[in-house]
Amino acid sequence: MGLDSRPLGVLTKVRSDEFTVRFVDLRFRMFGLGFQEILLILVIIFLLFGVKRLPDIGKGLGETMREIRKIRDERKTGKEKEKEKDEEKEKEKDKQNQKGNLISEIKKEIEEIPGLKEAKEIKGAADKVRGITKFLK
Repeated sequence: MGLDSRPLGVLTKVRSDEFTVRFVDLRFRMFGLGFQEILLILVIIFLLFGVKRLPDIGKGLGETMREIRKIRDERKTGKEKEKEKDEEKEKEKDKQNQKGNLISEIKKEIEEIPGLKEAKEIKGAADKVRGITKFLK
């Protein structure tokens, strides 16, 4: 029911002495419907609802489309915000992991200092002696 499906030939000038025929597809298509189908639908709507109700119908359709776009945009921004939050959480986890790795590496390095273990044992013994002396006073 659409326009003729054969493409139209358009004569174009390539050079001053040469012409070529270029085929152009000039079919009007929207939502898989041709121009005639869309025109028929519009005529039926016009006949069903009349001239007086067409502006109201158009206004209603416009508001509906506006609401649909608004909801779509809200969903997009919501998804984008969730992605940003997830990225921030991942960055924070990476920072915590790096911090934990750094601390564990520092602890390992400190434990490898020669004489540190003996110094800790001496400090522990000194603390015990201090505690005993406080108790005796």
